[in-house]
Amino acid sequence: MLRYIWFPACAAILLIPAAASAQQTAGQNVPAAPAGLSMWFSLVNIPAVPNAPFSATTMMDNTQTLADGATVTTKTMTTIARDSKGRTHNENRYYLTPSDNGQGRIRDITIFDPTARIKTTLTPATLQAAVSTLPPPQPRDPARAARPGNRPEDLGWSSIDGLIVHGFLESRTIPQGADRNDRPLTITDEYWYSDELHMNITLRHTDPRYGTQFVTLTQLSRDEPDEKMFQVPAEYKVRDDSELIPALKKECGIVKMVRARQPSDANGGYKTAETLCASLEAPAGSSDEDAEARTAHDLYQLLARMNLPPATAADRYAALVSAAAAKSGLERFYALVNLAKVAFETGNLAKATAHAQELLRMAPQFPKDWNYGNAIYYGHFVLGRVALRQGNTNDAASQLLAAGATPGSPQLNSFGPNLTLAKDLLAQGQAQPVLEYLAACKSFWKLDYGKLDEWIGAIRAGVTPDFSSNLNY
Repeated sequence: MLRYIWFPACAAILLIPAAASAQQTAGQNVPAAPAGLSMWFSLVNIPAVPNAPFSATTMMDNTQTLADGATVTTKTMTTIARDSKGRTHNENRYYLTPSDNGQGRIRDITIFDPTARIKTTLTPATLQAAVSTLPPPQPRDPARAARPGNRPEDLGWSSIDGLIVHGFLESRTIPQGADRNDRPLTITDEYWYSDELHMNITLRHTDPRYGTQFVTLTQLSRDEPDEKMFQVPAEYKVRDDSELIPALKKECGIVKMVRARQPSDANGGYKTAETLCASLEAPAGSSDEDAEARTAHDLYQLLARMNLPPATAADRYAALVSAAAAKSGLERFYALVNLAKVAFETGNLAKATAHAQELLRMAPQFPKDWNYGNAIYYGHFVLGRVALRQGNTNDAASQLLAAGATPGSPQLNSFGPNLTLAKDLLAQGQAQPVLEYLAACKSFWKLDYGKLDEWIGAIRAGVTPDFSSNLNY
């Protein structure tokens, strides 16, 4: 059975469980009740059943009652489809905003070919198509098919839009104190399942902590969907994500190390990543067929928002832009360092320049802030890299010297500066400005353990130093 997990910024509502996950109760199919909630809405598990084509629009309402009795309602809609081969098309969309003209922005689109076991994720913001081959489905453990002590209540049969559906009501209780609650909390799911489509047609999920989500399929068509819905558009760049899960598991080791050192994790990013890592590393067969692929997708997107590997520069930049869109003032000031650096990584020199210039313009507003020194350093650092990429060596050298004039910051004082621009200028024969720059860095990097003098000596001897980890900060 699909589990109920709350991830404030990255989880999804799972409307449609795989047919293979259905329980058997008195000879009837009892599909697993899905759940979850987030800032974006996803239907991530359309069963890849052949010879049952359809297309539909899903409508989702999320209603939350506030402490003063006021209600907040968010809505969105997505398009889903399955062809006669069992291939599926599935959209993730953000909740509707007043500027969306009735349809939320697409976050990504997942296409799955069950015959080849190939999953393709299209990201419109970056025009990238991530392709990966899923492993063969794992056998399910019948003992894990349902929560212990839970059996859905049979609501009988009904008809929705001409489809015969079977209703079920499932409830579970969170004991007092289990989630800092001062009284027991009852969570319910009412869902109506179509044997003909092998999927739920409606779902009402009620959780006192987060409100009520109602999801239903509308505009259902049993015709064969357009073939284009299962193809990668010509303008998309395809990348192979076959090694994604091993790379994610490697990054999970770093996530655990950070969590061990920073258990409070004020922003919640590493805490959520740790939870996703635990799901990704769970033994095979411990959840539904595509759970690993779904968890990998969610973890990848979260790491992109945190500007961490293995997310590509393009995906990290798209996530950073999205996160920074509503920010202003000090929050915007904090976001601009990574925006400038990652924009340069993507090769978008115009955006990198714009972010770096904005960072330097904002810096005088926050001269006492811990990020002020970072802003001075990385604003000029990025502008220098752009200048060098454009062939303007003199301007790049000037920007390097301006970066070295930073008063420092907690990060620069401890770990030192990123020396990529210095290394690139050395390759262009610009030893003198690099020597002046390294000398300037002594004013803030007191914990260099003699590295600055060592590098200065090497350059004077005509040798390019090994800047090691200071090429990565």
